[in-house]
Amino acid sequence: MSNIEEKLDIINSKLDKLLKKYDNIPKQKSSPSTEKKSIINYSKMKVIIYKYADKLLVKGDTYDIRSSLQKYKAYWSPENKGWIIKLNNFSKLEKLLISFGIKPEIKIKNRNLEGNKINNTPQKKTSSEPDTGDCLIISSDED
Repeated sequence: MSNIEEKLDIINSKLDKLLKKYDNIPKQKSSPSTEKKSIINYSKMKVIIYKYADKLLVKGDTYDIRSSLQKYKAYWSPENKGWIIKLNNFSKLEKLLISFGIKPEIKIKNRNLEGNKINNTPQKKTSSEPDTGDCLIISSDED
């Protein structure tokens, strides 16, 4: 039996040494992949779908759903401060938002998105349009 007790003593001493080494190892901060990710409360998000005659414009709290919008070939429009999507994706988009728990507000616009005040991108001239060369002259009466 003493042989077993000797072996147990050796094992205990080795275990004590390992525990001391473990206690001296600095604790590592958890990596980003193991940290808790914030939970998104989609039901509190406000999303507005502007339904134009030619396109959809999606505005509001869209940051957390941007990858889902891009699946419908949506693209960000800085001029409109929203996502532009083809009109034929309206029902799919609405179903997607509802599946997230988002109740979108829908506003109908009876005009095209392009070429109105919302889109202030300058229109390119075609080669057939003459360049009138108009300019603004500001004169001063101070002499």
